[in-house]
Amino acid sequence: MNTSWELWVINLGTLSTFVGTAATLWVLLQTSRLTIKFNRKASIYFHKEKLSKLLNDYYKHLSEVHNKNTFHEEMHRRKLHSRIQSLHHYILFIDSKDKKLISSIKQYKIKTTKITSIKDHHDLDISLCFDMLDEVNLLLNYIDNIIDISARKI
Repeated sequence: MNTSWELWVINLGTLSTFVGTAATLWVLLQTSRLTIKFNRKASIYFHKEKLSKLLNDYYKHLSEVHNKNTFHEEMHRRKLHSRIQSLHHYILFIDSKDKKLISSIKQYKIKTTKITSIKDHHDLDISLCFDMLDEVNLLLNYIDNIIDISARKI
């Protein structure tokens, strides 16, 4: 019963089991790495889309107020103030592993402290609103550049 043929078949079966297990573990490891990379890229696309939507709403309202010279009306100031706050809170919500993006968000925080520290919409000024627009545009351009660079990588 214990011939060399039977032992060889048993050893081959055991060896193939170990090789199959190792290959499966290697594939799982590669899949988890790819999933992490995909989630990072997908989150940048999501943040870009959401931030550009918020910025477009803010820009439309700001240009409407500026063109009609209705900035001094209570309702328009309140709307602009709430949109500034929503933009600011969303930008602070962005979480990324990219150190350059984190540093540009910190730069944004530093440059917009005067604007975002305004608690009452009566203290809002039209020049501050345009400054906020410029800073958010800079941040959005940086996110676009990140997406362009990552699209070039294969």
